[in-house]
Amino acid sequence: MSIDGTATTALIAFIQLTLALVIFWLIIMILRSWWLSQTHWERKRKPRRHQAAQHKKRSQRQTPEQPVPRHHCKTDSHE
Repeated sequence: MSIDGTATTALIAFIQLTLALVIFWLIIMILRSWWLSQTHWERKRKPRRHQAAQHKKRSQRQTPEQPVPRHHCKTDSHE
């Protein structure tokens, strides 16, 4: 049983093309996930600073009527 030379050449070319496409797709997916994680962190980092600044302003505006109770459970039990 002999296989024609052009058929094997076409088959090998098809396999190589398929492998090249799979590798190309994998590289694109890896780069895409990396890029999304980078942009996600950039988006996530900026609003946190903004929220922290707003929270700081709010806490400065509010004047607490009672002082914040400090917890000294360990020192109180020894006395």
